[in-house]
Amino acid sequence: MSTSLDCHVQQGALTIIELHGIDIYANYACKVASRYQEYRETYDALGSHTTARVYATIQASLEPYERDRRATQVAYIYGDPVFSNIVLDEAARKVTFFDVRSQQGDRFTTMGDVCYDLAEVLQSLQGYDHIVLTGEEALTKLSQAHDAQAQLSAILRPEDRLFLGTLQRTFWDFVSDRYGDIVEPHELLMLVASLLFSLIPLHRPAFQPLFLHMCVNILEHETACPV
Repeated sequence: MSTSLDCHVQQGALTIIELHGIDIYANYACKVASRYQEYRETYDALGSHTTARVYATIQASLEPYERDRRATQVAYIYGDPVFSNIVLDEAARKVTFFDVRSQQGDRFTTMGDVCYDLAEVLQSLQGYDHIVLTGEEALTKLSQAHDAQAQLSAILRPEDRLFLGTLQRTFWDFVSDRYGDIVEPHELLMLVASLLFSLIPLHRPAFQPLFLHMCVNILEHETACPV
């Protein structure tokens, strides 16, 4: 994890970003609002009251994050470092990254907010990849589960959640050591919730209630898959 995040270069980033007129907040509140409005029917089908509440809570966090300029501006971010975009070749001791997102809104750029990359990594540590890489057997169990909680349990077993919890503690130790008070844990969790919420309509219908339930869990328990 540290290898991918060490590419963040703070020095001179603010001047470069201002010079090029890059809005490093373009993928936050505005993007979530646009996605919610464009796919409102999809969100409402999952439960209009719940999705509206989650949306409002996320926006209530993202808007002051943008207004108060809370981002940690850097010249380079990956843009989508979830683990399913990373291939590890243990024999060659080589890591390959796919699907690099060098874009802020409609502007192509390597610049961005450190917390965006951190939130993407934390999204994986919340169980995102367990879901998107679900096999056919688990999908069958998913169709038999009676609600989102049971569906999530069909994919993320107690031992999976315990392991993810251990990785999350390691992650938070890394963030504290590397960034100190610059990164606020609650804000980072809200960024994770915004990522999960905005990707709901982009995934297969079987996964949509799971991502929504993960959002609710983050808001209520500060983790997507509590033990």
